[in-house]
Amino acid sequence: MTIPSSAVTYSATAPAGGLYMNARSNQNLGSPQVVMTSTSGLAELVTWTPLLSVAYPGGAAICTFSGTITISVA
Repeated sequence: MTIPSSAVTYSATAPAGGLYMNARSNQNLGSPQVVMTSTSGLAELVTWTPLLSVAYPGGAAICTFSGTITISVA
């Protein structure tokens, strides 16, 4: 069984280190999403704590699932 990526949400929690940082919570990962933005336009060192949530589908097998999350910075 496959759990679709649209059943996964990502939140950037506890942002720290940057001025004018905006975290976007509960981004559905069915497609690429922006989870953190800066309105300062400056290069900054910023950290946050990722939080993944999976909506486990009813009737899904009880087993181990795996997946890959790719994070890029632009």
